[in-house]
Amino acid sequence: IVDLEKVLARARDLGLPWTPALERLEDRIERLKTQVPLVRALETVLASYRQETGASLFSPLTITIAGATGLQAKALHFCCTCQVAERAGTKLLRTKILSNTMNPEWDFTAELPDFILGDSLLFKVYNDNLDKEDTLLGMATVESHEFSTTGFDGNIKLSNDGAYLKLRIAPAEAAAAEAASDATASATVTKLPVEILKQMRETVEMARGAGLDDSPDKWLPEIGGKALFDEVAKLVEVARQEEEKQAAERASALAAAAAAPSRPA
Repeated sequence: IVDLEKVLARARDLGLPWTPALERLEDRIERLKTQVPLVRALETVLASYRQETGASLFSPLTITIAGATGLQAKALHFCCTCQVAERAGTKLLRTKILSNTMNPEWDFTAELPDFILGDSLLFKVYNDNLDKEDTLLGMATVESHEFSTTGFDGNIKLSNDGAYLKLRIAPAEAAAAEAASDATASATVTKLPVEILKQMRETVEMARGAGLDDSPDKWLPEIGGKALFDEVAKLVEVARQEEEKQAAERASALAAAAAAPSRPA
């Protein structure tokens, strides 16, 4: 946000015409100022819920590294890796080594177990130097918003000129929804500490008060707020339904007790 504000300030200092592009940038900054704190709050209450219930924070993601084209390096043994970007200690997926081709076809499919909704993915292509350190030939990052909703099936450009990776990535939101449904089935949200439920409700109301609800075009896709909001809102709704059910059962029990004939003294 700070960097984007510097761009706008510089444009004003230079007296540049206020073009539609600058208007869109200004609108984006205001949306980020609203949504980033909400995303952080949603992440916090979800982490509290998962810690309390033992529900997993991770939603395993299926990734296929089909192949690469246009590799121009003087290399003999190509391989490709995939890992969650900018989060240390995550599992590294690695293809087999293919030799004597500038267009390797690995057709490698694996599950990334420690993916968290909102993560970006980092891909790197190497020349495997066998008994020496591998040589990095190119890399590319696929941002979360590029595969969260509908998945990804296509080519991404590597950092070296003219080379591309062919990838298929499963929809991240579908994996997260499956993990969330399992978590909801294994833990009753009404058994959560009152303070956590209160925080969840307040965070959902904050988002709705800011005009953000379950409409996907209101959330900036690259920060993952829509999926986080949906998960917290779902848990809040489950808690509400459970509380209403329990209240109705108590009322029914009281009514039955009042209608029961009294025993003679």
